[in-house]
Amino acid sequence: MNDAFPDSWHKNSFHAMGSEMAVWLETSDPDAAAAALAQVKALFERNEQALSRFRSDSELSRLNACSGQWIAVSDLLWQVLTLALEMAAVTGGFFDPTLLNALEQYGYKVTYEELTFIDLSGLGSGPSYPGQWTAVKLNQARHEVFLPAGLRIDLGGIAKGFTAQQAVNLLRDMGPCLVDAGGDLVAGDAPVGFPGWSIAVSSPWTNENQEPADLCTLWLSNEAVTTSGIDYRRWQIDGRPAHHLIDPLSGSPALTDGLTMTVLAEDAAQAEAWATAALVAGSDAGMEALLEADLAGLMVTQDGGILVTPPMHERLQLQPV
Repeated sequence: MNDAFPDSWHKNSFHAMGSEMAVWLETSDPDAAAAALAQVKALFERNEQALSRFRSDSELSRLNACSGQWIAVSDLLWQVLTLALEMAAVTGGFFDPTLLNALEQYGYKVTYEELTFIDLSGLGSGPSYPGQWTAVKLNQARHEVFLPAGLRIDLGGIAKGFTAQQAVNLLRDMGPCLVDAGGDLVAGDAPVGFPGWSIAVSSPWTNENQEPADLCTLWLSNEAVTTSGIDYRRWQIDGRPAHHLIDPLSGSPALTDGLTMTVLAEDAAQAEAWATAALVAGSDAGMEALLEADLAGLMVTQDGGILVTPPMHERLQLQPV
């Protein structure tokens, strides 16, 4: 989003869930806008406190610490966890919320901002328990969860997208709105005089001294778009590259030929899960799965190729490279 916007567009930016957040609301009432945007910030802070794996006192961390027994959870954690498991089923397990052990095994034990300041040598040992999302048991009547012994949950991306969707629902009655939750973008109604919110999809990140160019643009209205990638969150373990996208079959960083994956969908959870799943699966299987699901997707491959499904092709404008 360009910061040069009309006076009726009110914006708030803040840090939450390990990402920079930005929220826009179009209204002629600046006081009401300030109050609503403050509510959105508080919403992200509350959800982070409950759903973050990086907080030892979070509800998610307490659940992870109690694997092997039935645990009653809050409505919030129940909603996000069951949504994550639903998306695991829809994507054939290529999106999998039960990979926390594998993530930590390969060095992602702290927030990404801290990764560059820790010694990652010698990591990569210990149990990973990959691909066991089908073993998670749920008691619908009591909102109780049973994690098999040793299994732990990471809800990072889908929690962020879920919260962004909640924020749009909170703002929707006040006017057109857009929430950018660290790359998970969720839009309400289009701003007055526009077909939607103008969204730019950046070309893959190259290095910290280079600003990425815009790869394409699209108009977003009452839908969500998410980009997942291994171009940015990468590190080294004993001289070997590692990243945060785990192959649920191997429990190791995915050996994908994709670099970034952008998915446009009706809601943020769907976009988030499919962006991750298609990138982990790779260009052939990932793009085929998106075609079968009739989803709008764009993949940039590691050799510089650009693959686009028909629904996405209809929506975007490619920029000259």
